[in-house]
Amino acid sequence: MTEDSSRPDFAGEKVPSLTEKEVRDSSFIKTKSEVREKNLRSGCCLGVIITVSMIIFLAVIGFIGLFAVKVLFNKAGLDISAANDDKRFEERKISGESSSENKIIVIHINGVIQGGQADSDFDSSSGGDASSICRRLKKIEKDKDLKALILYINTPGGEVVAADRIYHAVMELKKKRKIPVVAWFDSMAASGGYYVGCSADWIVSHELCTTGSIGVVIQSYKYYDLFKKIGIASEPYHYGKLKDILSGSRPTTPEEKEIINDYVKVVYDRFIQVVVKGRKDLTAEKIADSEIGDSRIFLGIQAKELGLVDQLGYFEDSVKKAAELAKIKDYKVVVNRPKVSLLSLFGVESKAPELNINMPGTNAKAPKIQLEPGKFYYIMPQ
Repeated sequence: MTEDSSRPDFAGEKVPSLTEKEVRDSSFIKTKSEVREKNLRSGCCLGVIITVSMIIFLAVIGFIGLFAVKVLFNKAGLDISAANDDKRFEERKISGESSSENKIIVIHINGVIQGGQADSDFDSSSGGDASSICRRLKKIEKDKDLKALILYINTPGGEVVAADRIYHAVMELKKKRKIPVVAWFDSMAASGGYYVGCSADWIVSHELCTTGSIGVVIQSYKYYDLFKKIGIASEPYHYGKLKDILSGSRPTTPEEKEIINDYVKVVYDRFIQVVVKGRKDLTAEKIADSEIGDSRIFLGIQAKELGLVDQLGYFEDSVKKAAELAKIKDYKVVVNRPKVSLLSLFGVESKAPELNINMPGTNAKAPKIQLEPGKFYYIMPQ
């Protein structure tokens, strides 16, 4: 067989070599370091994606876990009926003799008094939560060592029904246990705070405490003039001509104002009755016909002169008075409070709705309180 003379002969040809620049510019030829760098970048990206995915996964699992725990506690049926058996509260000794079996128990009422949730699993961290306070009062009722109760009050007041619930719980405790109750007014014990204080047999107030403010308020916002300016109109549909009596989208009629004022007066009269029952030297007439009943606030010094408090002093004075009324010489003073739990740290607890009101002289960045329309409040003037 003869060799095809038309076939090109590559064997003898010299293959041209690439220059160093052509090697660097080539997209097909990579050095070991470039390959290593590319692999490293790819690995880092993959690691970041895996890490972020794990964080999201764990967060979701954690949220589901907390939700499941809360559901389990819901099914456990922890409510007021089990208040005497639950372990949601703790006592901490603050003074006195540790060996004594006589207890003077202190319960704090701090901040705006609110309704809370009567059927919640966990007690609110809010010191003015009526549900939590009533649970604690119910719990200590069975304490055989309880000899006296001190209400440590530092509040501007709050919701009418919430304040009355605490007042009623204290009166029931006094009735069942026959123990003396002393109220200590700290920085503020106004309106609903004073209402609760009237459940005590003796009131000790700091000289500069803000107290009094015997009155009631209900609030409605009127915005119909604004609606006119921007061309918005409200068109409610309802049965009963007074169904939208507190509507802010229209002026209030004279008839409606009279109805609301009569309504408010009933609640105000209830406040007066509570004060008269708790302050033996005051009558309804004396309160209504003097500065006491016009909702103004007083310093502790003024309140003492008007007969609104019994004694000026400090917390230690309220302890001494409680021991005197209980006729005990040896005692220990303990604070009853909700326990701090892991679940409460994660926010899995009952919280009364936040009230946001601008109190006079407060910092604009400080927590605000807003009166909810349609609710009555025993609260100091804004």
